[in-house]
Amino acid sequence: MVEIFINRDDELELLTRAIKTAGKVLIQGLRGVGKTTLLKKINETANGIYIDFQNILRPRHLAKVIEEKTKINVDTDDPYECLEVLFSIAEDTEKLLIFDEFTELINRFGTLKPYRGSGGKESISMHLRSLLQKSKIPVFMSSTSMKTISEITGRYTKPLARAFDIIITLHPLKIEDGAKLALAFANKLGISLEETYALKIAELTGGNPDYIRVLVYKLPKVVDNEDIIIETFNQELIEGYFQVLFMGLQKELSPSENEVLRIIAHGFNRYSEIDRLTRGINLNEALASLLDRGLIRRIKLSKKEVKYTIVDKTLEAWLAMTEFPGLKAIPFKRLQISTLSFEALIRELFMNVHKPIEIKDYLGRTLFLDKIRSVYRYSGALGEVDAIIKTETQKVAAEIYFGEKCPPEKVNQLLRNIAITEKIEGSVDFGILISYFGFQKETIELAKQNEIIYLLSEKEINNIATRVNYRKI
Repeated sequence: MVEIFINRDDELELLTRAIKTAGKVLIQGLRGVGKTTLLKKINETANGIYIDFQNILRPRHLAKVIEEKTKINVDTDDPYECLEVLFSIAEDTEKLLIFDEFTELINRFGTLKPYRGSGGKESISMHLRSLLQKSKIPVFMSSTSMKTISEITGRYTKPLARAFDIIITLHPLKIEDGAKLALAFANKLGISLEETYALKIAELTGGNPDYIRVLVYKLPKVVDNEDIIIETFNQELIEGYFQVLFMGLQKELSPSENEVLRIIAHGFNRYSEIDRLTRGINLNEALASLLDRGLIRRIKLSKKEVKYTIVDKTLEAWLAMTEFPGLKAIPFKRLQISTLSFEALIRELFMNVHKPIEIKDYLGRTLFLDKIRSVYRYSGALGEVDAIIKTETQKVAAEIYFGEKCPPEKVNQLLRNIAITEKIEGSVDFGILISYFGFQKETIELAKQNEIIYLLSEKEINNIATRVNYRKI
């Protein structure tokens, strides 16, 4: 497998600091976001004891790995003793200890004596907590199983979480870094790929490193048009990697969880809508479990109205494309706009503005946004508007551009969007022109002439993301 590391500077800084201070770190995140790559990168310089617990089925397997990593013989098949010896060796050799997918250890060893007879998962969690708190070496742990992490760290009394100094939730790469990763993979594989097409790969995959790798692997030696990328991605959803991956996930979920996910993916994402479509199931239990797994995100719109979004947009597209009783399959072309695009990410970002915020736009002007009530894309007889944003006190029209520096004609498009929005909503307070890679000089000059037009580039977008606890775009 081709291993390439792209821009996790903030996380590396935290891990480097933790090594110097014998810190205990938990890294969590959905599959494919780069947890293992990050741990292997830090281990290149730290030369620690790295263990992938996906490959550890029984204590004797752990004993063999310890011997391979340290050249010290471990003669035990007792899970409790095995962990005690591992921490003791790491202490004696002053080595960083890395547990990749440590919840596999919890799940498997928790079924064995002595843990089995004294609480199972909880028992081994408490043992690990004790080892972490006594240990004078840095220990890093990662896991994809957000639900298991929630189960073993979420309790107020004796939670494993108290043993960690730092908890990092790893998200997909920013689009620009995702494009860099696509180009690096293509270069390693001898694939001719222009930057424009690399950006398309990052956009479609939402910046998930694993998804980017899979998509680049399937491309021909020369990529000379965008359709090749789109068709390859679609094919992977229908019968390739994504189909196999998400079918596997589906088997891990309960029928109620599966049903709720499909309903959300088809656009019925308010609690009242989901409740109406899922009579006969324990909806609150299903939603709570999906939240624990990190598969969905909860957005509070008002005291009585709550909305849910699916975190993994590739998963959302796959769910929306597949048929389900009472829900029609959504065509892939429509999903490219509604789910798999830069503008879809921007709409979801604004939807997460759950409190009034004040930021500076691209020109340094103050932009105030009240708490968002709704965000939607309009397409109808009047034309198209990328985003109509309704806050508690405002109505806003947006034009969203993803390409090189935004050309001046997009200012005129925004003015048309404002006119359309006025016909739909009655009034518009201001317009926002959003361009990931900034603006041409002529665009800036035109925007300066209109006091109700604000400009947002990548910097301002991610300033909002930070303020509302949303992923970097």
